[in-house]
Amino acid sequence: MLLKTYRVSLTIRFMLLALIIPLVACRKSEKPSINMFASPDDAGSTLLAVAKSGDQTAL
Repeated sequence: MLLKTYRVSLTIRFMLLALIIPLVACRKSEKPSINMFASPDDAGSTLLAVAKSGDQTAL
C-alpha cells in the first residue's frame, strides 16, 4: 500500500512539473517595442538606416 501511495504521489508531482515548465518557459520578460510611422516613406527610410547601422535589436 505504501508503494502505491508513493507511486501516485510521484506521478502527480511529474504531472505538475510537466505543466509548470512550459508555462515558465513561455513567459516573456520584456515586451517588444512597436514604432508607428506617419507614412510608408518614413518607415522605409528608418528601415534603411537601421539596416546600415547593423543594430539587430532596432531591426
